[in-house]
Amino acid sequence: MNQLLIPRLIQWLSGCWLLLGIVLLTDYCYTPLFPGIPILKPLSILSWGGFPVYLLYTLWTRSRKKQSALEEKLRRLQMNPHFLFNMLNSIAEMSRQQGPAAVDRFLVRYARLMRLVLDHSNNELISLSEELEMIRMYLELECTRKNHTFTYDISLDADIDADTVFVPPLLLQPFVENSIWHGLQNIENGSIKIQIIYNPDHLEYLVTDNGSGINPAIAQAQHSGSGKGIKITRDRIRYRWQSWWPPADFLQLRNQHEGLQVAIRVPLIQ
Repeated sequence: MNQLLIPRLIQWLSGCWLLLGIVLLTDYCYTPLFPGIPILKPLSILSWGGFPVYLLYTLWTRSRKKQSALEEKLRRLQMNPHFLFNMLNSIAEMSRQQGPAAVDRFLVRYARLMRLVLDHSNNELISLSEELEMIRMYLELECTRKNHTFTYDISLDADIDADTVFVPPLLLQPFVENSIWHGLQNIENGSIKIQIIYNPDHLEYLVTDNGSGINPAIAQAQHSGSGKGIKITRDRIRYRWQSWWPPADFLQLRNQHEGLQVAIRVPLIQ
């Protein structure tokens, strides 16, 4: 938040400097209340010089915002082929393990999920309820593919109205996918818990599994974004909310006594 206040403070100071210049120049030229004070003329000229500075800074700020929005959209669109590739791997594995009949049923539900993903791919934000609907459908598909070797639970704080809170689409999916494909790979009674925690200025997502955990070296690599889906997600958050807090604060991987927990913080948007 401190980084967000700095540009606003500069704009405010530039505006005050410009206003001072207008007052001093008007007073100097038309109603001199302070005759005999030679410093007023150069001070007035310098104050008027604040106008182009203010204008250029405002244009530069708008340009940065536009560039960040375009970069965030690029990362969001990159998420779609990554998601599609991994789901096709799921279908291939299911075909080998459960046969064509199971794949037919799987594909019907998969088509519904892909329709939702495509519908939301051009949206910068969607409601939390829409995001969780996609996550539930994805979890159901993966649970079917894994022969129900894991269970899942999604919970929200009572203070959260999922229909009026807005979040980036498919933000949680790479971390849920990571739990299923890696954390629970050899676990028979796996569990994934997704919690959405309310804070006055942000939401915190917690994705917790009871899998094998993660090696500290791998955790560092994942944290720095070496995994494709996680890297795209980190970049999306960084480009969209780089002024809110440092990257280390919005994504953390924590080894638990049993399994792994991923914590993601995003600003509260209503």
